[in-house]
Amino acid sequence: IDPSDKAFPVGLNPLDLPENVSPFVLNRVINDLLDIFEKLYEMRTAGGPIFELYFRNSFKLAVGAPREIYKDHPLSFESIARILRDGKLRGEIVAGLLPDDPVRTFFEQAARTYGDQGFENFVPYITSKLTRFVDNPLLKSIICSPKRTIDFRKVMDEKKILLVNLAKGEIGAQDARMIGMLITNYVFEATLERADTPKDKRTPFYYYLDEFQNFTTDTIADILAEARKYGLHLILANQTLS
Repeated sequence: IDPSDKAFPVGLNPLDLPENVSPFVLNRVINDLLDIFEKLYEMRTAGGPIFELYFRNSFKLAVGAPREIYKDHPLSFESIARILRDGKLRGEIVAGLLPDDPVRTFFEQAARTYGDQGFENFVPYITSKLTRFVDNPLLKSIICSPKRTIDFRKVMDEKKILLVNLAKGEIGAQDARMIGMLITNYVFEATLERADTPKDKRTPFYYYLDEFQNFTTDTIADILAEARKYGLHLILANQTLS
């Protein structure tokens, strides 16, 4: 994986999910992305509970929308921004949800809220966190790709070697961090999926992270606590003991 290679972009779209994705998996993906945003933007000061509330519901609305609305472009961060900005499209998707769906209730209540707390005021607040992925051609080709093109479970189970070049000088520090954190989450996701494989059949997989503090979220604590029994072994490199 070399994000700086424009001729061969690798697809890492976090919204490449099946139409019938389980609520458990969907919630895990949302939590992972919120962890990444927390590291990228220091969301305790730049985001807070309102951002999380809108992001969760917007993500669920985009994933739960009929797939035919994405025939011209893939389901991605760009889709979330588009749904938030396009009132007509959003209204059509919301109308298709069940009357007691919490996502429908959220957006119907939001549409009736005006003033400083009004929906229109919050839309730029949410979409501004997504535009760096949508407006950056390099990141867009990777994060907003039609499909994920790397099967991390297959890499692990079939003893493949995956090399990732995240040179900050080539793609920029923040973009390198975003891609690195996504890949780390995908590796852990694939690790947990190995629960369907008998313990003695779980091929050991070694994950080397140089300057690991740049590419991990709070998920690293879960990885250290749980991953070894699924055959994932970590080598974490850092220059300082602090």
